[in-house]
Amino acid sequence: MRQYNNIKVNLINPNDKTAHIYDLVNAPLKGEEVTGAEIELIKSLCSQFLYPKQKCKILDVGCGTGRHAIPLAKLGYEVTGMDSSKEMLETLKEKAEKAGVEVKVICADLLKSEMPGGKFDLMILMWNAFNEMVHNEEQAIALLKKLKGGLKKGESGKKGRLSTGGKILINVDDSQKMNLRDLNFKTENKIGGCTYKQSWKVLDLDEDAKTTVSEEKISVIDEQGHEIASYTSEIKQTWWCRDSIKKLAKIVGMKMEEKKIKENEEVYFVLN
Repeated sequence: MRQYNNIKVNLINPNDKTAHIYDLVNAPLKGEEVTGAEIELIKSLCSQFLYPKQKCKILDVGCGTGRHAIPLAKLGYEVTGMDSSKEMLETLKEKAEKAGVEVKVICADLLKSEMPGGKFDLMILMWNAFNEMVHNEEQAIALLKKLKGGLKKGESGKKGRLSTGGKILINVDDSQKMNLRDLNFKTENKIGGCTYKQSWKVLDLDEDAKTTVSEEKISVIDEQGHEIASYTSEIKQTWWCRDSIKKLAKIVGMKMEEKKIKENEEVYFVLN
C-alpha cells in the first residue's frame, strides 16, 4: 500500500532483503568509531547499577544485525535483541556464533507484542529505531509505558545506597538541525572487490506530523563497474525531537537527560 498524502505505507520489512549487506552499506555512517563511542556510552549507563557481580541485562529494541548487541555480549552483558526483520536476526545469529557469544533474539514488533520475560537494567533503541516504530503520540506513549514496565526497579545496595533503577536510551538524529524536506544523501563503501552504494531521498513529508516517507536505493557494483544487485525500499519515519521526547517522558512518569558523543551530531536521550 502506498498513499503518500497522509503518509500511509504498508510494506514488508525493508531490511529483510538487504540484511546480508546491511553492515557493508552502512559502514560509512555507522563504522567502528561511532559504534565504539556508543558502546562506551552504554557501558557508562550500565556502570551506574550496584550489582557488579551480576550480568547487566540489556534489551536492544530494533537490534538489526547486532551492531551493539554483539560487542555488548562480548563485554559480558546479558543481551536480548528484538527486531521485526527475520533476516536481520539471522545475520545477527551468524555473527554472534562467529564471535563466540550468545545473544537471545526475538522476532517481533514490540508495539504489537508482549515484552520479553524478566526485567531489564537498560533498554536501547538506537539510530532512529524510535522514529521508525512510532508515528503519533498515542503509539509513542504506549511503547514507552510498555518499556517502562519491563525495567528493573531501584533497589538498596551496600551501605544503604539505592540503585537508580532501569533506564531507556533513545538515539535519534537531531531533527531540530535538519531540513526534513531536503533529507537526501548518498554513501559509498568499497570493500572486497565490490562497491556498495546507497542513496536516500524524501518522497513525501507531512510537516505537521513531522513524518517522512523516504526512498532508499542500494546498489552493489563489481570491479568491472557492473551492477550485480539492486534494492529499493520505502521507509516511514516520524522525527521526534528533544522537546517531544521530554514531553513523552513526563507523560509516562519518567525524567529525561540528554547525552552526546563527539563522533557524530546525533542525540542520545536517557529516560529513567
